[in-house]
Amino acid sequence: VRGLRGIQRNFYGQLALGDIIIGVNSTRIKTVGQLYRKFNQLGVDKSIVLHVIRSGKQYRIKMKTVNVS
Repeated sequence: VRGLRGIQRNFYGQLALGDIIIGVNSTRIKTVGQLYRKFNQLGVDKSIVLHVIRSGKQYRIKMKTVNVS
């Protein structure tokens, strides 16, 4: 599986791998650069569908983009 795997800290403060991001809307995502470009193209306050693999299963997650800077 090619995609981007998120990292977070677990209950004990140890690093834990998270969801694998494989797409945004209908665009396949394989690199961090592709992900940043896609979010920059979309802008703020846009509804998107994030395609992820979590625990070996593929999910579609609906969300809105936000400004974090």
